[in-house]
Amino acid sequence: MAVKRLFLILLVVIGLCSIVSLAEETTAATASKKEPDFYKCWVCGGTNGKCDDKESMGSEKQCQPGSLSCFVASSSDAVYRKCGTGQPLGSSSECTKIAINNQDANACWCKGDLCNSGSKITGSFVAAAFLIAAQYLY
Repeated sequence: MAVKRLFLILLVVIGLCSIVSLAEETTAATASKKEPDFYKCWVCGGTNGKCDDKESMGSEKQCQPGSLSCFVASSSDAVYRKCGTGQPLGSSSECTKIAINNQDANACWCKGDLCNSGSKITGSFVAAAFLIAAQYLY
């Protein structure tokens, strides 16, 4: 029972750290009050911004003026990174499911230089893992 309690405390600490880290990333990305005319984004060179492999970041690119976001999407076998469209976002990031190259993918658009690195997905993954593990302990 003591081991179970210690494990739960460790999960709580990890979960809180990931939530604080995620909040700091979001705050840093939106700290500037005036939005720029364009962002720097991670961009892969394949069709629709397809990366060479799932671990690839592509290269840092200055987006065209009027590009108001960066884009990242992940399907079962590929990752896509590119400059976003000229459509403004209602918040610092928006995610949804889309079809890309005839596959379902989780896609996110974000505001901020190099915000499509995938670090926010990692923070969300840690928080989700924490919640799932906590459910199994009780």
